[in-house]
Amino acid sequence: MNTFKNIVRQIIYAVLIIVFINVLIFLFKHKQIKSSGPYIEKETPADMVFIPGGMAEIGTDPELEDEIPGHYGMMYEPYRDEQPKRTVFVENFYIDRYEVTISQYRRFCKATSREEPKIWKGVLPEKPDWFPAFGITWAEADEYAKWVGKRLPTEVEWEKAARGPKGSRFTWGDSFDQNIIPYLEGIYPVGSNPVDISPYKVHDLTANVSEWTAEYYAPYPGNDYMRQQPEEGKNKLYVWRGYHHNVGERGHYDIPYFYRAAYRGVGDPETRYSTTGFRCAKSL
Repeated sequence: MNTFKNIVRQIIYAVLIIVFINVLIFLFKHKQIKSSGPYIEKETPADMVFIPGGMAEIGTDPELEDEIPGHYGMMYEPYRDEQPKRTVFVENFYIDRYEVTISQYRRFCKATSREEPKIWKGVLPEKPDWFPAFGITWAEADEYAKWVGKRLPTEVEWEKAARGPKGSRFTWGDSFDQNIIPYLEGIYPVGSNPVDISPYKVHDLTANVSEWTAEYYAPYPGNDYMRQQPEEGKNKLYVWRGYHHNVGERGHYDIPYFYRAAYRGVGDPETRYSTTGFRCAKSL
């Protein structure tokens, strides 16, 4: 009889232990799920922003955009290379909150024993450290990104970071904000523009300098239009995003067309454009 009682007691103890262990496992998993968001935020690299993955609205439906008057003298068909508007899946990623600054790029030059861009000579602001680096070739931007353990963003990533979860036309919303106009020529310290902030709190995607992406310029799927071809014997062209123009070049550059998040710029990767810089991205 005692033997039977002992067996029952041992069975009860074993069941209780199994139940206890399963409760601990459940609580541990539940805690992990609950804390996954804050944990990602906590681990976000310094001066970067976490962009959640998911579906992203990319490109343009010209029927929903303003018609560009012929007297503006466009050398290509507006909106044509931004079509079709589509929804694509994007993985989680990080992107720099600000454009790479002159001080950051100078550290890179010093560490890798290379000269600063000659285009900087005589034109830098009096205190240039927090101004965006400009006159950077695509290869230099790519090398810098690798040096800091990052990479250049893809077109889709850049546009996702700019448009936010609702796919806004501009970084700040769907309507052009006239308050951006004073910031559309020349450069200024990164993060100092109160208008140009995306829903994810990424700064200066619209103005300051335009920014190299990781990708060749090519038609979107289902489209065959390219507004520019590389010169004979030269490398493929790359896409830059955002828009910038030099002081005194405003004119029709003030129209909203150029400052939409879907606008695609095109550049030769070997050319030093006085208006082009970059920011970095990173995979999780």
